[in-house]
Amino acid sequence: MKECIITRLLTIKLLSLFCLIVLSFNAYGGIYFQYQINYTSDTDDNTTETFAYSKMNNTVFIGAAFDKDGKFLIGQNVTIWNKSQQKGASDTADTISLMELGPRLQWFINAERNFYLAAVWNPYVSGTRVLGGTSETVTGSSMLFSFGYHLPLSKMFFVGGSLNYHMVSITEATVGTTTTTVADSYTSIVPMLEMSIRF
Repeated sequence: MKECIITRLLTIKLLSLFCLIVLSFNAYGGIYFQYQINYTSDTDDNTTETFAYSKMNNTVFIGAAFDKDGKFLIGQNVTIWNKSQQKGASDTADTISLMELGPRLQWFINAERNFYLAAVWNPYVSGTRVLGGTSETVTGSSMLFSFGYHLPLSKMFFVGGSLNYHMVSITEATVGTTTTTVADSYTSIVPMLEMSIRF
């Protein structure tokens, strides 16, 4: 199982590196870097029941434009996120921490290249989670759809925000040496702050 995961990860990394090398030599609009972040925290503390929730999302996109106007981008997307949820002061917190890798297609829909739509398919999703006190390694796949806006601060540097629809499908869970096929999913709508650099 571990050898399969390592082989899969190395294959994706090699393909991603190859794509970035090709992009750097053939792109019309240069190299593009984008970072997205969101942190959410919620706590309810009352006499009958307590509840605590926190989630951190980080996404990095490195790509390049393949049209003369620089509106269509393609490249590598990396998402790292974690979540913790606890219901009741005496209960064990359920947690999950995942890394997602896959290609991203991004389209600036106006001439000024401020508003964009993006779609991401992550064939590689891997991480750990704790459910009911049991720790397990999980794998699967995910998709991400985004609508965002970037405000130019200079010719190269932009800041803005986006609204993102994120779907994660967990297909395998491993506890010790035992791997089980599962059909778990995580879905969220997440606003994110962004910054981008356009070379």
